[in-house]
Amino acid sequence: MKRKAQELKQEAERARLAKDAKAAEQRPVKEINILSEVGRVLNSKFSGTINMSNENFEAMRAKAKECEDLVKKKEVIVMAELQKMYAKKNEVDRKVETNLKAIEETKTAIETTLWSAEMADSAKAAIEIELFRYHQQQQKLAPSTPS
Repeated sequence: MKRKAQELKQEAERARLAKDAKAAEQRPVKEINILSEVGRVLNSKFSGTINMSNENFEAMRAKAKECEDLVKKKEVIVMAELQKMYAKKNEVDRKVETNLKAIEETKTAIETTLWSAEMADSAKAAIEIELFRYHQQQQKLAPSTPS
């Protein structure tokens, strides 16, 4: 149960990392959109285009590309870890199923053994009763014979 909780925590952490990476990817796009809106508001008499140097534009484009690459790498890592987790889960499920079958077989063997023991006890009791009767008959016959 603790292992399952730990796996769920790890999965949640991976999901959070993927979400953070996607947010990091969206951040430059949002910045560009905000700058675009600010440019429109400040320069409403103009066409609404943003004027920036090629250096700034290339820097923003490179940052966006870097974020996209980072997201893709993290996504691949998270997917690989998820596949490992699913494989482990399937393995654990198979082991649990095998153990449950073994437990069921053990229960059946115990029940059979208990039934055999009860039958043996019943047979023992019947034999003891018959032996007791036999001894009583022998004792009744023994005094009647002269010595």
